[in-house]
Amino acid sequence: MGTIIILSSSIRTGRKSHRVAEFIASSIQSEGVHQAEIHDLNHYQFPLFEERLKFLSNPLPELQSLSDAIRAASGVIIVSPEYNGSFPAALKNV
Repeated sequence: MGTIIILSSSIRTGRKSHRVAEFIASSIQSEGVHQAEIHDLNHYQFPLFEERLKFLSNPLPELQSLSDAIRAASGVIIVSPEYNGSFPAALKNV
C-alpha cells in the first residue's frame, strides 16, 4: 500500500483549503488502496528560501523530513488557494 502526500499550503487563519485537504485524505483512506498523509505547511517553521535543499550544508530537520516523505510517496497532491493570480508564499518557499 503506497502513501499519498497531501500538502495543505495555506497558512492563513480561517483557511478553507485545509478542509479540502482533509476531505481528499478521507476519500483516499476510504478506498483502502493508499494511505494518505496531510503535511500542513502551517505547522512548519521554514525560514525564507535561501538555497535548494541539496546545496544546504545543514538543513533543518523539518525540511529534510518533508523532503524525505515526498520522495518516498507514491504520489503528491497539492491543495492550494489562489491569491491574486498565484499561490501562497508558504508553498513558494517549499
